[in-house]
Amino acid sequence: AHDCKYGTYVKCGKINASLLGDQTVGTLNLEDAIKLINDRKVKLGQKVSKKKKDKVKTVNSSKK
Repeated sequence: AHDCKYGTYVKCGKINASLLGDQTVGTLNLEDAIKLINDRKVKLGQKVSKKKKDKVKTVNSSKK
């Protein structure tokens, strides 16, 4: 997950998806991150991968 002045988000390639509601970097797991990315792809009209192991980049946001 990445943290910027607009909020925390997950990134997969060029796709960025904001964390929703009460989700935090500490409570986010890989399955939730993949779901956020897939939901964002649907919203953008891109093809959603059916693979369970999508390449989702996770970064510790405590490093700034």
